[in-house]
Amino acid sequence: MGALLVGAVVFAGCKKDDKKNPENPNITPEESVPEFDDPADGYVRFVIQIPTGTECNGIAFKGTFNNADWSGENTYCDAEQNAQAAPDACVKFEAVPDFEGWFSAVYKVGEGWDVKDADGNPAKRYMAGKICLIYTNDNGWQGQAVNWDYDLSNTSVAVSEDGKDHNIQIDGTTGLVYVKIGGWQMSECAAPEEYTLTVEGYDGAIYLAGAAFEFGWTPTLMPSNPYKFTTKPGATYKIIADEEWTAFAKEGYYNEESQCYKDEDMTLVSGENNITIKVLGVIDGETYVKCEEK
Repeated sequence: MGALLVGAVVFAGCKKDDKKNPENPNITPEESVPEFDDPADGYVRFVIQIPTGTECNGIAFKGTFNNADWSGENTYCDAEQNAQAAPDACVKFEAVPDFEGWFSAVYKVGEGWDVKDADGNPAKRYMAGKICLIYTNDNGWQGQAVNWDYDLSNTSVAVSEDGKDHNIQIDGTTGLVYVKIGGWQMSECAAPEEYTLTVEGYDGAIYLAGAAFEFGWTPTLMPSNPYKFTTKPGATYKIIADEEWTAFAKEGYYNEESQCYKDEDMTLVSGENNITIKVLGVIDGETYVKCEEK
């Protein structure tokens, strides 16, 4: 089946992409984009662009084909609508020849499940989840793509996004899905580095959660302030006010146009190892208004 899928779509050439996404600084504008024909009926081809050098153990899709069976620990989607395939049995994205940083993979979709579209009308969904780096002992989807966007100018199948979990959602049975990826929640491709995190402006208890820490996304009391820890660049994390995920208003996260505070994950960057976060207060809906999610 793997050989059949590879041969189902013929690489056609390239074209220029003149779009610039300010949220994805690793993606260069006005570059060549690989072009593919639509796959056979019942198949969806993903064409993705990632920051150069961020893949080392493979890329796969974690998710579902029926909204009942989802990928779990160390499992990914395969070519036959199985969302719980082992890393050596799943569909892996393959590098596109002559296009550095571009990868592609083809998946077979099934009968789908019933959903409501943006207007509240009955619709179908055929695949949902996240593009992920294959990650050792992946029990929390640590390798998932972050800061990603559809390239709708080249996408030929109906797609949508889950505003809560930011899942990719495929709402058609056949076509191309172009996705530009700005980074990964966690990557094994980089060497670990030591970081020092200092939180200023708040005297109460501070909780941490995220791929940067050994306790993962379970809110855990910050053991010291400053806090020294070792992890790999690219890991995402969040500082919160309590175990209930009450957000902080952080300096630099204010949206002037909307007059609200963004509650966003922060990303560790190589070379920026001494991090100071200034807390302006707790987002309580009155003093500090949280920006509405899209």
